[in-house]
Amino acid sequence: MNEHPVRVIKVTPEMVSKHENADTLSVVTIEGYTVCTQTKDIPEGGGVAAYIEPDSLVNTELEEFSFLKSEAKFNFDSTRGGEERYARIRVKKLRGVPSMGLLVWLDHTKHSPGQDVTDVLDVFHYEKPETLQKGLARREPPGYHPAYASIENFKKQAALSQFVDGEKVVATEKIHGSNARYTIDSNTSELCVGSHRRWLDSSDENTWKTAVEKTPGVLKYLNDNPTHTVYGEIFGPSVQGAKAGYGEKDFALVVFDILQANGAFLDFEDFLKAAMDYSIPIVPVVYLGPFDKEVLTELAEGISPTHADTVMEGLVVKPIKERRCKSFNRVMAKLISNRYYLKSE
Repeated sequence: MNEHPVRVIKVTPEMVSKHENADTLSVVTIEGYTVCTQTKDIPEGGGVAAYIEPDSLVNTELEEFSFLKSEAKFNFDSTRGGEERYARIRVKKLRGVPSMGLLVWLDHTKHSPGQDVTDVLDVFHYEKPETLQKGLARREPPGYHPAYASIENFKKQAALSQFVDGEKVVATEKIHGSNARYTIDSNTSELCVGSHRRWLDSSDENTWKTAVEKTPGVLKYLNDNPTHTVYGEIFGPSVQGAKAGYGEKDFALVVFDILQANGAFLDFEDFLKAAMDYSIPIVPVVYLGPFDKEVLTELAEGISPTHADTVMEGLVVKPIKERRCKSFNRVMAKLISNRYYLKSE
């Protein structure tokens, strides 16, 4: 299953408004996002288009994306070097209006709303390279301790509809850094150190290993709960570069979730108790209360609660009691700050 599909949407006249500062541009609002598009490209009475979200990679050798050739700096797998035919779609301000992605207008006789055109348009999702060290030795996965699943965007109706108005939720700061996971190998009792996409040889010195060694509470928790998996984010000047300045002199680890052996994550109150009992640093809690779309959207645009000079990347929202939706996916969503998107340019 593609976690980042490019789908065809129906654009109605009600979704389109005039760009106040550009005669040739219109603004289309899609699930809370504003996207600038050429007015001349919009079919009379509306039409269908593929909505390509920020952090997508598009093939500039295709006619639809050839205007981005000067920005082709990536391969399809987010690496650099070689042919570099792919450009990364970013949020840009066009004459003062944030354009959050790209619209590709399509023939309504050949494409219908909801259709997945990811492969047709040769679009890939940009994955942040793990570049802290090169040439790190890998190890075999230590059983079922999966990579942290991709989180659905809060502004998508599918993600938003998972939540119930008024249910108690927790919103934590989405830290911009490098994903980490830790567990104990049940066969060898060895500490297992992993990035988002791979498990690393713990005999090697690397940032993920050093970060957890500087966080003794995580080590103690895993010694007492060896079947659990601890997920966190490593952040600091050597990790996320200049994009987010958390003011740290060195990198650090904060934990955001714990997976139990039965495949269920700890409820938030149990997670918080574990963090307090073992002195584990966790991601900052921004909001704890009834689910309210407007309140959460406003909070996501704020400053980091622990780093006064830093615009938050956004929020991760989930019920305080773990539950799954009808598709059996875990109920949670991320809400990325528009200010952060624009700051990253």
